Amino acid sequence: MPRFWEQAPNWDRSFEITYEFMTDVVQSRTKKEQRNALRLEPRKRVVFRTTASKDRYRALQRALAAGAAQGESWYLPEIPNAVLLDTAANAGQPVISATTSTAYWMVVGHPVVLHDGQRSELGIIESIAAGNLNLTSNLKAAWPVGTRLSPALTGRIAAELNGVSETDDLIDMEVVFDEDPGSQTRENPQAPAAPFNGREVLTRQPNRSEAVQNTYRSARKTLDYGQGRVAHFLPATFATMLRRLVFLNVTVAEADFLRHLFYRMRGQQGEFYMHTGQNDIVPAAQLVSGQTTMTVAGTELHDAYATDTVFKAVAVRLYNGTTLYRKIEGMEVISGNSRVTFTASWPSTILPSDIVSVSWMPAWRFASDFVTFEWLTDTTCQVALTVQTVEDLAGD
Repeated sequence: MPRFWEQAPNWDRSFEITYEFMTDVVQSRTKKEQRNALRLEPRKRVVFRTTASKDRYRALQRALAAGAAQGESWYLPEIPNAVLLDTAANAGQPVISATTSTAYWMVVGHPVVLHDGQRSELGIIESIAAGNLNLTSNLKAAWPVGTRLSPALTGRIAAELNGVSETDDLIDMEVVFDEDPGSQTRENPQAPAAPFNGREVLTRQPNRSEAVQNTYRSARKTLDYGQGRVAHFLPATFATMLRRLVFLNVTVAEADFLRHLFYRMRGQQGEFYMHTGQNDIVPAAQLVSGQTTMTVAGTELHDAYATDTVFKAVAVRLYNGTTLYRKIEGMEVISGNSRVTFTASWPSTILPSDIVSVSWMPAWRFASDFVTFEWLTDTTCQVALTVQTVEDLAGD
């Protein structure tokens, strides 16, 4: 049976959980992509710091110095993933009551951990009846209502751990833990909201207290032999925009939403829509009910985007709280202005003063196969998502 990691994390540092898929991305010279998911479930790594003193320090020292600990399996509580006991659990009994929860990991045979920040206790679910989890052995301690119950991950700690001993009976150590693939009950992501144009729409916007980082990447190639003239080529006429979005003060429910989006996309494989949140387009006239057009002053919009394959949809946000998504059918120049035609009409007449912003809504994918949630407490985290635009092609 795996060992049980009882030492609590030191919350002076974050408790990090990284999820990683694996995608084979094949990109042509003209930036056409084929992406194949090589993992159906992500790998999971947990990194945190722990401070052990006195008896706990000596126990940890014995386990690590002997060398066997890093070679064996461990149970580690997934602390942010928790439900609360709605009835006190008594010492000497094998029953835990969590009748208000239907967590995916509440299945027979799954290891679970009761914890309160100071102490923890491991149990294995033997059966489930009427919301009660019956364990394979009696509890050693009593646990009050509101105690956190988390699933235990099964895996290995890193072969090399680094710690600093401030005194002769205290150590501060960074712990790296890799979950064994397939050892935990599979979590099925929540179903997405109704899709737009065949893709789901990410409506969450980052916390603007940390600036959004934008990178614009051209397909230009330069041939330079190191002497004489150089040659430049542009095999693709569209640029790739990368954005780093930082979400702060993320609750457990919001973290679940973002994580499930990452699961549904399987890292870099999938695509989704997300508007820029910026006032990218300024209508020059009202949007008329029943019509499908928008007029924008000047020809600059038409000249820049008429043949673009990335910027093909917009989000129109109104002061009444409504957001309208529209797919672009085409652009033309009429009387010196750009006229955009959409595939759907306006439900009512919309005045320019009714509009908060008209934002581009490109199709995006994740720019990497991993994402890290930094839990600052057991209920609040922060996460940075890096995404990049892709061509908004029909049939995708």
